[in-house]
Amino acid sequence: MSRPVNAFCFVILKILILSFLIRLSRPLKTKTIPSPGPFFSADERGGDLIQDFYHGEYVDLAQRQIPYHPAFILYYAHWDAESVESKRELLAVAKYFHASKPGLVKFSAVNCWWPDGQCRQNYKSLSHYPIFVAYPGSTHGVIYNGPIRAEPMIRFLESVLKPFTRIDTDEELWRFRAEHDVRVC
Repeated sequence: MSRPVNAFCFVILKILILSFLIRLSRPLKTKTIPSPGPFFSADERGGDLIQDFYHGEYVDLAQRQIPYHPAFILYYAHWDAESVESKRELLAVAKYFHASKPGLVKFSAVNCWWPDGQCRQNYKSLSHYPIFVAYPGSTHGVIYNGPIRAEPMIRFLESVLKPFTRIDTDEELWRFRAEHDVRVC
């Protein structure tokens, strides 16, 4: 009785091993990632207020634009919910600077998640999105760590662009301290 059971188990084991080996010999089914599209629609960009580098084109931006002109850049992943929500705030900041100080700051957004993009090749260890960086006219950026809201971003950019404040009176000193002493940078 045990001999037919052993033979049956042996046959079943052979079938399982054979099917496993056949499965391993087939090429894996893979799917290519579709090429990314614009993160900002034409309406969201507000014309040419924000340049969208949705393929992760970073080298041209880093070599030809950032060192020569103040810039505020959003590094994003197109699928990230916080990145998507941050678009509205970045647009509000860009509109503010365009209306009050035209041409002072260039605003850009770079898809740094896209695996084939130059940004991802340069920054492989980014742990979260979105990341906002202000470049005050040099290749060294200042990371914005505040809340993703237009008002604090505007204050941050203005302080990066104009880091010194002239204080002539005691009243100005106390007002300055009241505004800046509680900030954690």
